[in-house]
Amino acid sequence: MTFQFDPGLVQVDIVSPTRDDALREVARPLVEQGCVGPTYPDLVCERERNYPTGLPTRGASVALAHADANGGVKGNHVAVGVLRSPVPFANMEDADEELPVRIIFILAMESAHAHLEMLTCMMRLIRDEELLSSLLHLETGDEVCHALNEHITP
Repeated sequence: MTFQFDPGLVQVDIVSPTRDDALREVARPLVEQGCVGPTYPDLVCERERNYPTGLPTRGASVALAHADANGGVKGNHVAVGVLRSPVPFANMEDADEELPVRIIFILAMESAHAHLEMLTCMMRLIRDEELLSSLLHLETGDEVCHALNEHITP
């Protein structure tokens, strides 16, 4: 699968008091651009409550959130949000542990196959401590998008 991050789906300096607020804000451009149906943000929040996606990565803790394709997904997209301040997310590996997440990726994939391919790509990205740290200091969505795309281009 060939994929490039879309600057229209990348936001920086997000201020959200709660996990669900942060997820809804990061998912908002997906809805606005017609990538997903209007219920997708709520489906992401519901899935996050049942299956946490927080990861204790080096550089910055991240969340790899998503919902099922029945949320009206059209195409393959990833929304990205860099939070101004950390928001607690449950750890994917230990739901009783909270992680201070600063970067949220919301996957909206049309098929299970595309979803697995994107997860593989995302795992490579989130292992890069230097990349994650640098994303926290970039000032625009375009800059974040460019940095991410540089790391997924072979």
